[in-house]
Amino acid sequence: CQAKSGGLRDKPGKRPDYYHTCYALSGLSMAQHERDAEGKTVGNPQNLLRRTDPTYNASPGRVERAMGFFGRLSLPTVSA
Repeated sequence: CQAKSGGLRDKPGKRPDYYHTCYALSGLSMAQHERDAEGKTVGNPQNLLRRTDPTYNASPGRVERAMGFFGRLSLPTVSA
């Protein structure tokens, strides 16, 4: 459901939007990068997307940085 003007959409007749573009490209990235495998594409190798973490929908490097940052924070205290 790629729009000629760019972006991806839910179904024909709908306008492309960020949500469906992100959703479709994330799924394509996961399909290209099977667990512990090099990326695979059909057609032009330039179509290979960067690896996406399936849990956080972000690049593995960004997930690692976020985990490091939030892992250093202390847990808040809850007063009764």
